[in-house]
Amino acid sequence: MKLACPAPADEAPRRQTPHRLRCDRRRTDEELEVELQGDHAISIRHVRPADREAWVQLRQALWPEGSESEHSAEADRFFRGASTEPLAVLVAEDPETGLIGFVEVSIRSYAEGCVTSRVGYLEGWFVAPGARRRGTGRALVRAAERWARSQRCPEFASDTEAGNRQSALAHRALGFAEVGVVRCFRKDLAAQDEAAGPGVRGGPAVAGD
Repeated sequence: MKLACPAPADEAPRRQTPHRLRCDRRRTDEELEVELQGDHAISIRHVRPADREAWVQLRQALWPEGSESEHSAEADRFFRGASTEPLAVLVAEDPETGLIGFVEVSIRSYAEGCVTSRVGYLEGWFVAPGARRRGTGRALVRAAERWARSQRCPEFASDTEAGNRQSALAHRALGFAEVGVVRCFRKDLAAQDEAAGPGVRGGPAVAGD
């Protein structure tokens, strides 16, 4: 499930699932950056439990296919320290309107086009529509990159859907290089077994084809 905005609309959807690595939770700064926008400052900082409701609402705007209860459960899991995706959540806060964007980051042992086994990964990226084109998205990604460096990640990666041209442009505007396009496939084995009837499930393993 991910938006913010320097170029068009920055959106970096998820979710492939390679092995996630742990982060050093001691290496976090409460306030990472302050961006001056007009006559007030936008602060970039780590999410707090008090931000839960606003973060869930932003998540739902980015990933509407997930229900509010699903997003809430993921937020609760994160605050309990039981989440491996994301490992860190950084938010953009406007002093007048509250949270206006967020990024979610993790550490992956593999990412397409990367050559190391500890890759900082941009799992989600969102800025509310009314707050875009002011540099908030760029500031969020910059803070996410600093977090990745603090976790000893020599590379930083992301993904987006193949047809999402706006997201691709936003990534390139921030210095990402496109390394490939992957098509993902799925087969529902349970439904297939159900349709085939009794005697299929639990059958012998087959070596080869």
